[in-house]
Amino acid sequence: TQDDVRSVLTFRLGQEWLGLRCDHISEVAPAHLPRRIAHRADGRVEGLVAVRGELHLCVALIEVLSLGPRQALHDERARLILLAPEQAAPIAFRASEVLGLQPVRPSEIEEVPATLPAALARCLAGVVRTERGRLALLDDQAVLAALEEAMYG
Repeated sequence: TQDDVRSVLTFRLGQEWLGLRCDHISEVAPAHLPRRIAHRADGRVEGLVAVRGELHLCVALIEVLSLGPRQALHDERARLILLAPEQAAPIAFRASEVLGLQPVRPSEIEEVPATLPAALARCLAGVVRTERGRLALLDDQAVLAALEEAMYG
């Protein structure tokens, strides 16, 4: 039925197209280089980014999911995506490119292929075929958990 259709934000990290349900996405903004945080040069926290005057932690989701180095995100099409976990401050990550919203029906979702990197596979809810090829659907709770682990782990 039409009620089964859900919208996912479609974006690219490195070469991989990903989809994330809109439930926890609070904003998509132009990307700019995060400001480094003293004593946090290592790890996957990139630094702080300002969105409409508010500072947010920015985590290298591309590295958390083992899809490439954060240096791959320096492109004119790069965007900043803010995820808002329940009861917590929004967390930002940079995407190589944001395509927009894509409708997905549960009947179109296939199982996660065993060939994907383990770090990515543990954050996936399934895969959908689109005109651009395979779209990996992220599990929003698993992504939030992976981002928080990268910040505090």
